Parts: sequence; C-alpha cells; structure tokens
Amino acid sequence: MSSQIGREAELPAGTVKMVVANVGMPQNARSLLVSPNVAPNTGFLRVQFSDAEDRKLSQTEIAVKTREILTREFPGVEVLQYPGGLVASVFANGYTAPFVVEVHNDNMAELDEEARAVAQVARTVPGIRDVRESLQTNYPEIHVDTNREEAGFVGSTERAAAQTTLDATLGNVNEPGVWIDEKNGQSYYVVTFYDGDQVTDMKALGALPIRVNPEGKSVLLGAYGNVRRALGAVAVERSHLARVAHVLMQTEGRDLGSSAAALEAALKKDRRTRNIDFQFVGQVRLMRDTFSGLGLALGLAVMVVFMIMASQFKSLRLPFVMLFTIPVSLTGIVLALMAAGQGFSITALMGILMAIGIAVSNGILLVDDANRRFNHEGVDKVDAIVAAARSRFVPIAMTSLATVIGLIPTAMGLERGSEANQPLALAVVGGLTSSTVLSLFLVPVMFLFFAKRSTAEAESSAPHGPLAPAETRAIV
Repeated sequence: MSSQIGREAELPAGTVKMVVANVGMPQNARSLLVSPNVAPNTGFLRVQFSDAEDRKLSQTEIAVKTREILTREFPGVEVLQYPGGLVASVFANGYTAPFVVEVHNDNMAELDEEARAVAQVARTVPGIRDVRESLQTNYPEIHVDTNREEAGFVGSTERAAAQTTLDATLGNVNEPGVWIDEKNGQSYYVVTFYDGDQVTDMKALGALPIRVNPEGKSVLLGAYGNVRRALGAVAVERSHLARVAHVLMQTEGRDLGSSAAALEAALKKDRRTRNIDFQFVGQVRLMRDTFSGLGLALGLAVMVVFMIMASQFKSLRLPFVMLFTIPVSLTGIVLALMAAGQGFSITALMGILMAIGIAVSNGILLVDDANRRFNHEGVDKVDAIVAAARSRFVPIAMTSLATVIGLIPTAMGLERGSEANQPLALAVVGGLTSSTVLSLFLVPVMFLFFAKRSTAEAESSAPHGPLAPAETRAIV
C-alpha cells in the first residue's frame, strides 16, 4: 500500500513521509482504546504528509488523489477519510468522521434498514463523500441455540452452555483459576482454553463437554444445543441506553454547515427517511450549539451596550446610531472571508465578535463627542458631528490600524500553523477596515437623523425671557 501511495506516478515525490497500516482487530485489549477497528474486515491507514512548503499539493488535493487510488486499487472497499490530530478528534467528540448522523431505533433490523436509507440519501447530496454505515449486521457468527427442557434433564442450564462456549474459544478470562506456587507461596491467575487447532468447526464445538454427570460421563454441548452458522452485528452502539447506528461521511468542496442543512432537508423530503428519528452529532452538533451560544452572547452584549449608552446619553435614540457600525463591519467580514475562500466557522465567529466589539467602541467615541458638543456646548448638529469626526479620527484610526497590521500575517497565512486562526484574522481585518472607513460616513448621517437636543439642555442654554425685564430694571 505504501508503495502504491508513495509512487511518483501517483503522487509527486516528497509528498508523503510515512504510511502506517493497521488491519484487523488488535490482539492486545489496551489497543482497543485507540484503534477504530471493530472487526477483522476493518482497517485504517495513517498517512504522514511532508511539510506544506516541501510539497506541491495541498492537503485537500492529496485527499482527493488518495481516494482515487484506494477506490481503483481496492474496488468494493468502503473508504472514509478524516484528518488526524488531537484537535480534530476533540471537535468530533471522538467520532472518526467530521460529519455524523445518528439514527435511533430499538429494532436491529429496522435500524439497519433506516441507516442504509440515510446513507443512500446522503450519497445524492452534492459535496458529501465517503459515506459509511457503522452498523454491520452481516458478520459471520456461530450461534448455539439451547433447548432448555433437554438441558434441564441432564442438569445443565443455558448459562452453562454459554460459559462453556466462551471458555473454550476465549478462555476463562472472566473467572480465572487461582494456582498457588508451593515453593514461594505466590498466587497466579490461570486462564485455560482449548487449542484453536482442535476446535475448527461446528462439529468440534458441539463435542465440548459441559459437565460431568454422576455416572462420570461428559455431557456434550451438542447434546441439547443446536450449533449453527448465522449472521449478526459486529458491534451494537448505544447512546443514553438507546440503540443507535451512525452514518459517517466527509465533505469535499463544501462547508460543513451548508452540507448539513442540505442533507437535513433531503432526509425530511425523501419518503424513505422522512419518518426516521435521527440527529446530527460530532462536529455538526458542536458547531450548531456554539453558533447558537455565541449568537445569544452577541445579542446580550449588544443589549447591555445599548442599555449603558441609553443611561449615559439619557436618550433611547442615540444608542441606535452606534449599532449601525455592526452592518458596515459585517460587510467587510463577508468580503474578506469570500476573497480568501473561507467559510463561516466557529473561529470566524470569534473574529466577528472581536471586530464588532472594536467597531462599536469606536462608534461610541464618535457619538459621545458629537453629543457633548451638540447638547452641552450648544453647537449646531452638523458642526458638532463634523468636529467630532475630526477630533476622534486619529484615535479610532490608530486603534483599528494597529489591530489590522498585527493580524495581516495571520490573515494571509504567512506563518506555519496559522491556518487554524486565519478565519479569525480575516474577520477582524475585514470588519475593522470596513467599519473604520464606512463609519465616518454612515454614523454622522445617522447622528443627524436620530440626534435631538434634550429638553433640560435646551432650557439651560436658552435666555430666561420673563426674568430679563426685571433684571434690566434692577440694574437701571
């Protein structure tokens, strides 16, 4: 496999450093904790790429090429690609794919049928690749059907038959015997099992002794148990004690959010899946929960800022002027992400919160200065906002410029490892650039529209008409 993937005819030389193959079930029980293999017919390949500056293809291009190689060399084999690393595993909540649909049903046959239907619909959605079902119900098994009445006649039980079968094939790992060495007094656990070369077929399995009767004769498993071949599930998955099946998939050339929305609409529209109980887990659930949480946080932050500014300005109209910095920030954010080919992600949303926070604070500086000139000094509305824009332009520009210059290397992805934070930097750079430039035009216009001289300030700045003649007469 490594020779196929590493050949220059398949991938450019120097693209792959190492390929590690792991096929089948691990023999060590501890290895099961880190191995995604669930049966002898499953396996995985770990491919280590060379550094980005040392190869010609990007990670996405290598993934597409590798999928083509595996599909061509191993027809009929289901392939699921997923970026490795601890961060990706944490975001996926332990699932081996970034895009997972969880199907619920207590009936195993119906669950398998519903999972297959979801997989068939998923394969028709553009941008979804490597669709695979976690539930496998066609794994070869050997069943021992015990006749309880006949077992009772010979003094045995169904539990004894099951325990004997497990002890013969896997050993008495659950109830190991204890042997004490007479020389040193140490106790040792002893696990015994039949030689695998002796128990090779169902006939040999049926000849296993279950117990010894009072006459000293062995009671065989096949005496009251029907040993037969059948098909069964490789593993039964549960979530909150409910039986589930997972449909694992990957996205290609499309962001995770739009792919999930398209798949959800397709599942609800298709007659085969419209009544299926399913939900998204893994990265999709994390993304939606995070978006809703950050959206709520953004709404609360805007509300708190509005309340504080309303109490400071003693007006419900002026705080609306500052809120107009949000749409002009979003304009730059969307343009920056689109220009870089980035989607709307959790990292980008964090950058949006930062950009909006700085833009709103800049708007507060401008509106506060204009309101002070307009209400406290009695300056005309137009003159007040123009003078405020002139005096506050330098601190606003310096704040935004320092932030933008500091994040430009990350936004352009010039440093190794900065790709993860690139959406955040793009959102901040684009949002601050557009808000700094456009706010100097939009905020003054909105100030002229919303600003109104308060009654108390108007009375304090106006001449007291009825008292003027009396004061004049007193002076005279």
